[in-house]
Amino acid sequence: MASIVQGNMATAQGLLYGDAQQISQDWLDHFNTGAIQQMSADSRRFFQERKDELAAFTHGGGARLAKAAVRKLHGIWGADEFRPLNTIGELQHAPQVMRPYLMAEPTVRAIWQKDMCDGWGDVAETRRNYSGENLVEWRRVMNGHLVAEGDTDYYVNYYNSEDEDLLPEEELTIDDQVSIRESWYAMVRFVAAGKEDPTSPFNDLLPN
Repeated sequence: MASIVQGNMATAQGLLYGDAQQISQDWLDHFNTGAIQQMSADSRRFFQERKDELAAFTHGGGARLAKAAVRKLHGIWGADEFRPLNTIGELQHAPQVMRPYLMAEPTVRAIWQKDMCDGWGDVAETRRNYSGENLVEWRRVMNGHLVAEGDTDYYVNYYNSEDEDLLPEEELTIDDQVSIRESWYAMVRFVAAGKEDPTSPFNDLLPN
């Protein structure tokens, strides 16, 4: 099966050579000054151009796009099925079947509603203002789960699947629910870290 990874020249460089290492920039920054002075004007200009290209790749988003491309390549072989997603790459390239359920996580959904994360290309756009129990995906994930209320109280909600107008094969198994809940916890951790967007296949950064 062929796979197409979209991007620009920076993405291609990242796939071919990997992320630009800081040691490369350090080497250029501390290159023997005397040797540079002995270069011809053309050689010095070539050296500076290569140094500028490396800096642009490292700090201009090229390395970030390259990471996204590599993560996509790692993820395309996974089956479109429910499974725990614990790494940033697994989440960014989550199985299609899981994405609507992942977007039902309240913390992530709240920042998505404020346009602060990608949400896998707004996979839940048709019900943008819905959250929590208003979402069928949330109800299906939380159906039958023990929920803590305060330090000592607990309750279990059961949602009638007949009210959801679902086909039998659309019901979530307990394993499916656990996989989604585990992935929810990972998403919240990455959002709290405030760096890479766990809902962006292009490895966008979360706003500061």
